Amino acid sequence: MFLKWLVFAMSSFVGLFVFQWIFYTGFELAKTKSIFSISFPNIFFFFLFYALLVGIALVPLNAFSWSIASLAFNEWFHKAWILHLTLLATSSISATFVFWFKFGEVPSMGVLIGLLFYVAGAVISAFWR
Repeated sequence: MFLKWLVFAMSSFVGLFVFQWIFYTGFELAKTKSIFSISFPNIFFFFLFYALLVGIALVPLNAFSWSIASLAFNEWFHKAWILHLTLLATSSISATFVFWFKFGEVPSMGVLIGLLFYVAGAVISAFWR
């Protein structure tokens, strides 16, 4: 049971980390409104093009993550709360790493303690019967 939960948590973490990295990269690129040496007249057209690129680029990763999530819900756990709390924990942890690596924002002790509570909630929901 723990290994299945760990597979779901890790696939969620990877998918969310990549998405958040790309998401915040878009905000950085929006300063110049250009990507791949293509300049856009306004922010709307920039993000229209960026969203199209991101949507295409994330198709394989999303298909993998959603397949694992479907297995976790339909075959392994049969409870949405386990998935929801695990996604909350992995999303917050991946955001912490993105903010740290991309922007140099070192997490405070309060953030780390909050993340521990998220992880504790996810683990408790998965294994408390």
